[in-house]
Amino acid sequence: ALTNLVRQASRKHDVTVVTQDRDLGDTRPYRHLSGHVVTHGAARIYYVNFSSPIQRLSIGRVLSRERYDLTLLNSMWNRSLSFEPAAFKLLGGIKSTHVAFMPRGELEAGALALKSGKKSIAFPLVRGIYTSASTCAVATSESELSNLRRYFPNLPAYLSSDVVDELDPGYLLRHGGPLRVLFIARVPPTKGLLQLLRALALVDMPIDPEVVGPF
Repeated sequence: ALTNLVRQASRKHDVTVVTQDRDLGDTRPYRHLSGHVVTHGAARIYYVNFSSPIQRLSIGRVLSRERYDLTLLNSMWNRSLSFEPAAFKLLGGIKSTHVAFMPRGELEAGALALKSGKKSIAFPLVRGIYTSASTCAVATSESELSNLRRYFPNLPAYLSSDVVDELDPGYLLRHGGPLRVLFIARVPPTKGLLQLLRALALVDMPIDPEVVGPF
């Protein structure tokens, strides 16, 4: 969803993305990307090793020099990519007219149950930082919108669907056969795979889904 959002937003806007230099849980960075910026269309993508003080200082300087119309915090519990930027914004390090907080399903009961003890202790501080730093919160489902209004009652919350791939409606007519859907990811309950499979069963067209990922 974030890839599609960047691809489509960068057609009309200057987009800056800050991300980790490696996949989740991997000890090795992507080859030749750590500490570098890649330009993709109108988007600049910074790959950062957040365990490196030098790279953290460098990206901090980059962000503090710019002025942004909108900053998107694309997680709730990610310390380096959401919580610290929110705190940095409060301290004046990030100059942004608007800040949108997107918990991405991390307020669902199943997600909160993971490491529930640590999360319950940290929650008051986390809620205070995001509420103070953000202009609004954005949900991608009705249940998430309800959770935002429950846990962040002082933060305006809005519903917005994920930006999906732009699939040509004539694709199946030209190629024939079923639409082949490949899901590659971890498969915990929080990923919503069961809901996806239930939804696909209701679609009135031939679909061949395949799931690849550890449980």
